[in-house]
Amino acid sequence: MKAWGIATFLLCLVAGPASAGSGLVVLPDWANFPYQTVPQSELYPEAAASQGMSGAATIRCSLEPGGDVDKCSLLSESPTGQGFGAKAIAVADFITVLTPPASAMVGRDRVDIPVAFNWPAGVAPAQTTLSLGGTMITEPDWKRIPSSSDLQAIWPAEATRQGVSGKARVVCDVTVEGLTDRCRLISEYPKGVGFGPAAIQATRYFAMKPETVDGVPVGGASVVIPFNFVSSGGPSTAPVSTINVLAAPVWAATPTLDQMKAAFPAGAIGKVDLGRVMVRCKVAADGSLHACDLLAEQPTGKGFGHAALGLTKAFKVRPDFYQDLKLTDYSVDIPISLFSPSQAGLDQITDPMWIQVIDQTKLQQIFPDEAFKAGVKTGRGVVSCVVAHSGALTNCQVVGEEPPGLGFGPAAATLADLMAMNPWTNQGRPVDGASIRLPLVLKLPPPSADAPAAKP
Repeated sequence: MKAWGIATFLLCLVAGPASAGSGLVVLPDWANFPYQTVPQSELYPEAAASQGMSGAATIRCSLEPGGDVDKCSLLSESPTGQGFGAKAIAVADFITVLTPPASAMVGRDRVDIPVAFNWPAGVAPAQTTLSLGGTMITEPDWKRIPSSSDLQAIWPAEATRQGVSGKARVVCDVTVEGLTDRCRLISEYPKGVGFGPAAIQATRYFAMKPETVDGVPVGGASVVIPFNFVSSGGPSTAPVSTINVLAAPVWAATPTLDQMKAAFPAGAIGKVDLGRVMVRCKVAADGSLHACDLLAEQPTGKGFGHAALGLTKAFKVRPDFYQDLKLTDYSVDIPISLFSPSQAGLDQITDPMWIQVIDQTKLQQIFPDEAFKAGVKTGRGVVSCVVAHSGALTNCQVVGEEPPGLGFGPAAATLADLMAMNPWTNQGRPVDGASIRLPLVLKLPPPSADAPAAKP
């Protein structure tokens, strides 16, 4: 028998893209921070950033197995009143302590961690990309968490064989609907038995009450989710039943926007604006789906689960993307968001999953003649396109180019016409009719040792 627990949840509104320069958040060399997973600018105090101010804080934390820290409290901060202490405690959710020196240890299981906040030299606050005014929410309103059967399905087989318990921490973006997206692993313990990948899989079952500003739901937040995987049994050599789930399946067919509107439960019209459903289906050899089960439904009792199961007939996985796999051994989990028929489709795609891009040879062929003759080897064109139901980009219009007048805008439009994205979003909606704005860089390769750069 296995038990599962979530110690605490911490939701932090992100501050936007990382600002120029590294080293905004500086830790001792024995405390690891996943800079690639969590941009440091997201954890810089907003008030201090608005003034270009640096600071420091020291926190005292419990040291957990595997190097995670928990139950952190503030010992000191300088200067006070600028938020450095609160942000240092927030940083602790991402810290893994490696081998702290004895001078940092307080007893056997507590550690003092100094955190420095260094504003980049020569960078004025107005020049940064920090979005000031973010807040920390320590008690998110979770509407859905994984059930015991969900966790049984993703429990690591190797952990079962060894009879070990473990833990993991992940960080996810939060969509405007309150769903988790782009989840990344922060830490796992012990390593190599599958607790990290299991935690990533479990995040698909989470949903929270969407954050709102002036009553309007907004996305762009991040949530840190710690997992405790607890096994009460000893090592097992018995066969382990596992479910293979395709991560981010590439779709050959999905429901259209009109099909989505038609499937909205008639009894919910005028009463509910949005229904969110997660279904799991088995994949046939040709990519079609069958044996679909309802995993989660919100709200319940309004017909959204039944409607979503009916829509599964319109989905089909692209077998050519999985030639090395036996598709019949796999299932897919599909998020389906059913919006009231009175609502329009997606306005804009900001996080596409590209399934068709252009190789380097084709890029060289598209490189503009005007730029090549002028000796300009790199340029950028910005286009705005409409996304077709298939995920292809259509009606691409040039909205900018650098440098101007050398053909990079039209070249970018030609390039965009050859691209395609996955036709179903991670938020459970088709891409029909949405727009996307793409800055595309075109670059000639450096000349080889034998010949100068030339357009093919």
